[in-house]
Amino acid sequence: MKKVIIFILFLLNISLFAQQKKFITYQVKSGETLQNISNKLSLSTEEILKLNPDVKGGNLSQVKVLVIPNRDYSKQGDLTNYETKMVEGKDIIVDGYVYHEVLPKENLFRISQKYRVESGVLKHYNSFLMFKGLEPGQILKIPLNESKIKVDETTMLPYVVKPKETKYSIANRYGITIDSLEILNPEIKNGLKIDQVIFVPKEIGVSSQFEVHTVQKGETLYSLSKLFDISQEELILLNPELEKEVKEGVLIKIPRNEELVFNEEIGEKRSLKMAMMLPFLTEKDSLSAREGRIQNIATDFYFGALIALDSIKKQGISVDVQVLDTKKSEFVSKKISSGSSLLGTDLIIGPLFLNNLKAVANNIKGKDIMIVSPISGQDHSFINNMNLIQDTPTDEHLSFEMLQFVKENYSGQNLLLVANDKQELQLNSILKDLNSVGASQKISIIKPKKGYIKPEVFKTKLDSISENWVLLFGKDDVLAADVVYNLGVLPEKYDLTLFTLNKPKSFEKIDNNFLSRVKLHYPSSSFLDYDSLSIQRFINKYSRRFGGFPSQYAFKGFDVTYDILLRLSQDNSLTSQGFSRRLEAKYNFIENTSGNLVNNSVYIIEYDGLDLKVVE
Repeated sequence: MKKVIIFILFLLNISLFAQQKKFITYQVKSGETLQNISNKLSLSTEEILKLNPDVKGGNLSQVKVLVIPNRDYSKQGDLTNYETKMVEGKDIIVDGYVYHEVLPKENLFRISQKYRVESGVLKHYNSFLMFKGLEPGQILKIPLNESKIKVDETTMLPYVVKPKETKYSIANRYGITIDSLEILNPEIKNGLKIDQVIFVPKEIGVSSQFEVHTVQKGETLYSLSKLFDISQEELILLNPELEKEVKEGVLIKIPRNEELVFNEEIGEKRSLKMAMMLPFLTEKDSLSAREGRIQNIATDFYFGALIALDSIKKQGISVDVQVLDTKKSEFVSKKISSGSSLLGTDLIIGPLFLNNLKAVANNIKGKDIMIVSPISGQDHSFINNMNLIQDTPTDEHLSFEMLQFVKENYSGQNLLLVANDKQELQLNSILKDLNSVGASQKISIIKPKKGYIKPEVFKTKLDSISENWVLLFGKDDVLAADVVYNLGVLPEKYDLTLFTLNKPKSFEKIDNNFLSRVKLHYPSSSFLDYDSLSIQRFINKYSRRFGGFPSQYAFKGFDVTYDILLRLSQDNSLTSQGFSRRLEAKYNFIENTSGNLVNNSVYIIEYDGLDLKVVE
């Protein structure tokens, strides 16, 4: 009789399976249109498109399966409404109850603890226990507790499992853990099925900056902070509901440890060999001020790279690293790259100095080794090695992008071009470019005399009615500072914007109030948003590990190492891999005139009040 009951319940469970899902799938037939299906199922096209955001413009030519509402849906039979973690073995679930076969050595206390119900509730639903007591082989009817995890359709989206997808690939795509995916979809614990409809996060899945954590019993704000290496304030900022109470079963957002992976796939190369050639100057007993600065740059860069290597390894890529001290010497660089120590190496990062880099690039030419120039913005096209990668955009390209920005945004402003005699050729070229956008009638050229420009010269060229754009050429620090100070003290009636094709070093010493007054715009290969979570987390990791605040070279070390290793895990064709953005830099590689590669991604940065912001 016991076996008959179990068999009937098993059949009942199968028959009710379709009713346990709020959404089911519809197989699209050849030639069917969205309107055909809408009429056939008595669903509006809007409702179908809402459930199937991948269907672009209503075109079903590439769509085989649609998600549709289940007309036979029963809330009582929906497994997601109940706690089912404890269900295992031969247990069968029907309409909110689990039917459990009593096993040898089980007692009422163990069962009540396992299914989180009181013994009195067990006796209420199984009255025979009042007379016979508990015996192996009995079938107990046990009510399931309501799940604390509620599938909110405003934050969750039905998703159809596609061929070859795994729980890992789906969880990774939507920025959640496999545990969280299983909690949202208890029926997938034993595996996924093709065309199965599951729930995935709608909002959190949009960004890979976050993963989702399900709050466990006993977890507190403090323990979550320690578990995920994040401050309590940051947790509350991301999850305001935690300020009132930390509830078991609630889904919360946690910044990913690998928050810099922007939905990029890890490639097939799971093992890489890398060499870092940096000027550590380890054999010198004493260093000059300049040598000390070089050593600090190399060390900071290396420390940033170490954090990147940790991140890469956590994603399943094994990296064999050897660190080589070039001693800032061309001779040493040649010697290292001529020896056998680089055999089997996939990648060299460094040397930092261009003459040393050239020596190494020439020595390994023809070998299948990628070599990255990490810092220099000088033109590398004179180095003839197809595997050379210039990680920092050239100074010329920075100027080009700034000029393009000016041309694309010009709409009749009064233009003042400031240049000395050395920029005559560049000035003539730019005048030609600006004339192409109709600026020829509104251009004034101002040149310094004895290195300076008198304030009244600007006043005679500026317009107090319309907007004034001032375009500064070259890297003359004295001239640049003179222009900013002259413009910065002008009355507010002059609407000013200063554009510089390269940011002179003298700007670092100028009061930000002056730079803000002229709304300075300049091109840069890097930008650090210290308010972003990824930057804050890097700073925290760096300071805990190395006991200080990361310099720009530490950020650079992370970005260069992380980006190139992630790209090389796919293949060596960097130009086809597209755009990526890291902590401070963004990347898009193109070939230069020599056939080697250079990053051409540039930020256009503006002083907005006393803050810096990216405008392009």
